[in-house]
Amino acid sequence: MVLFFYLMDLIKYSFVFTVFVLYSLFPVEESVLNTTCFALILLFGIPHGAVDHKINSSINKNENTLIFILRYVLISVGYIFWWILLPGKAFVFFLIISAYHFSQEMLESLKVKDVKLLDILFIGNLIIVVPLLISYGSIKNNIEDVLGFTIPEVSFTLRILFVLLIISLLFYHFSRKMMDRRKKLSLMFFAVFIVFTYSLLPFILAFTLYFVLFHSFNVLSMEYKWFKNRLRKYSILSFVKDLLLFSVLGISGIVLFVVFINSNTTSETLTYFFIAISVITLPHVLLFDSFYKANKNI
Repeated sequence: MVLFFYLMDLIKYSFVFTVFVLYSLFPVEESVLNTTCFALILLFGIPHGAVDHKINSSINKNENTLIFILRYVLISVGYIFWWILLPGKAFVFFLIISAYHFSQEMLESLKVKDVKLLDILFIGNLIIVVPLLISYGSIKNNIEDVLGFTIPEVSFTLRILFVLLIISLLFYHFSRKMMDRRKKLSLMFFAVFIVFTYSLLPFILAFTLYFVLFHSFNVLSMEYKWFKNRLRKYSILSFVKDLLLFSVLGISGIVLFVVFINSNTTSETLTYFFIAISVITLPHVLLFDSFYKANKNI
């Protein structure tokens, strides 16, 4: 089993290095890169939340699925109004819940026992705050488009000092935690991956590599294992069929939304795409908080 985890890490990091080499040798236009990354985020991101209703049914057996779906939609709609009324607070809230959600997934994938809030905080800073600090100069305008107002400049030196501080505290914290060598090595390589990709690749490409390889893939694997342990004769084909309906609806809905908005610039398109993803992320995060707790019993 340990060898399998090392092999999976090797495959993922080899793929990342291959993408880096190809992008360095054959750079593509920004519009092509953005479109490709958006497509990959949709193709992997939407499916990993497409069986939320089935997961909820297996956790809360007495709850009607239609009620769950209605609540899911209402939470998303409510978050849209929050974006309209208070975009700044909605943005900060999205960063917080994303950091929390991504941290939970990584700690669950590493099978870290006795997870504390500090564990989630340090991993969340690595996944969300470090990339924002590294890429701040290149994404500042995009953040301002999302917020609708100007944000201050932050010097490169100060940003790097914060990055070094976050990573130093992360390693100090987890060096004291009871974790085996494989888990600590995985965490170390992941930190190198974060710094490497966000420093040398465009922000959207670096995020796509993380989101597809280190988040969506892991969640899909956990979901399949969850159902296989609970349903007789459950197969990969069964899982794909379960994913299909809401994957198609979700991807189609976001594509139609972006087309309907008919943005004039790539930056504006990115803003609406970001908001569309965020409003379906919130109910997913709320459900997966329960899922990860229940998954500890597998």
